Amino acid sequence: MKTEQTKEQIIRAGRFFSPPHLVDLVFSMAEPYIDADTVIGDLGVGAGAFFARFSESGARCFGTDVDDTFFSEIKTKYPNTDLFR
Repeated sequence: MKTEQTKEQIIRAGRFFSPPHLVDLVFSMAEPYIDADTVIGDLGVGAGAFFARFSESGARCFGTDVDDTFFSEIKTKYPNTDLFR
């Protein structure tokens, strides 16, 4: 028997957490190109693994996420960053 899911259930079922080794790999490939003028957009911030790593590198980062819980958590962790709804 198939039941309908709410929007929230669908979003939560699709939550994805980036493993640290993947974040490290992507960052190491991008790092040579990051300087004070770099702007990085994270359009699916999620738990913030990529957002945190690139923000800490000195790049100007902005981000958003459709998941209200993720968005609130990241906004609390990084209050002085550019996060948009």
